[in-house]
Amino acid sequence: MNKVLLIGRLTDDVKTKSYGKGKDAGSYANFTIAVDRGGKDQPADFIRCVAFNSTADFLEKYTGKGVRIAI
Repeated sequence: MNKVLLIGRLTDDVKTKSYGKGKDAGSYANFTIAVDRGGKDQPADFIRCVAFNSTADFLEKYTGKGVRIAI
């Protein structure tokens, strides 16, 4: 099993979108984080992420562009 820990900054505000109807309804959010590499002159890596339901709603409500998060 692999374990990944990413710490970076959001590149834009998180916006949630809805899917499904009735009992199958939910929400999701697509967002990107910029993760700095260890070296001085190394460029950042931009990692695309997806969050669902309560996690997506939490990100939209309490984070914004430039906020540092860990995934």
